[in-house]
Formats: sequence, structure tokens, C-alpha cells
Amino acid sequence: MLEEIKQLKERSRRQEKVIDELINNKMHHESEERTKIDHDKIQNHVVSSNRKRVQCAKPNNVDILCQQRDELVTESPS
Repeated sequence: MLEEIKQLKERSRRQEKVIDELINNKMHHESEERTKIDHDKIQNHVVSSNRKRVQCAKPNNVDILCQQRDELVTESPS
């Protein structure tokens, strides 16, 4: 009877080791997946951040008027 109890305890320990290894492997695999996803997000962000938006400013009406005035002044006889 005692021998059977010892065997059962040993079997239980081995099963616990297997369970622990499976849990560790699963956690390691999930960690690798998160790292890969994070890496992909960073790469996508870098690619999209290389695109620059260019905005053109409206022409300054005062500058156009000053330029036209200057042209008229230089053309007209004084």
C-alpha cells in the first residue's frame, strides 16, 4: 500500500512538472506574439510617419497689392 502511495505521489509530481512546462511554453509563446505585434505596430507607425503633409499658405493679398503698386509706380512717368 505504501509503495502504491509513493508511486502515485511521484506520478503526481511528474504531471505537475509537465503542466508547469506547458504553462511556461504558452506564456513564452504569447510573449513572443505580443512582441511581434508590437514590432509590427512600430514598423507601421514609422512607415506612416515618413509621409509628410504639405500645406500651402494662401497668398498674402497685401504682398500682391504692394507688388502691383510697385509695378505701377515704376511704369508711370513721374
